[in-house]
Amino acid sequence: MTRAPAPHPAVIWAVPAIAIGILVALLATNGNRNTFLAINAWSHATGPAPWSYLTVLGDTTVAIALFLPFALRRPDVLRALAVGAVLATLFVHGLKPLLAQPRPPLCQFARLQYPARVPYHALRTASLCAAGG
Repeated sequence: MTRAPAPHPAVIWAVPAIAIGILVALLATNGNRNTFLAINAWSHATGPAPWSYLTVLGDTTVAIALFLPFALRRPDVLRALAVGAVLATLFVHGLKPLLAQPRPPLCQFARLQYPARVPYHALRTASLCAAGG
C-alpha cells in the first residue's frame, strides 16, 4: 500500500498562519469585542438550531468519535489522538486556575444552563483535532 505524498510545508502552515494573522488583526484593531458581538448577532438571523449543533462539535468525545473511522486504516492517527487527548487535558486543566474569570452579571442565567467548563472543552477539542488531523 503506497502512501500519498506529504503536502507541501506551505500548505501545512497555511491554517496556523491565517489564524495568527486574524489574531494579530483583532489585537491591532482592538476588534475582539466588536467581532464577538457581530458573530453573536448572527443568531437572530439563524435561530438557535445551528448554534446548538455547532456546540456539540466542541465536545471532546464527539471529536474522538469523528476520528474513530480512521482508527483501523491509520493507527498512527489513533495514537496521536490518545497522546493529544492526554496532553490537551493536562494543558487545559493547568490553564483553568490561571484564567478563571467570573462571568458578567448578565450571563449568570446562562451559567445555570451551560457549565462554566464549556470554553475549556472547546480548547481541548481543538487541541485534540490538531493532534489527530
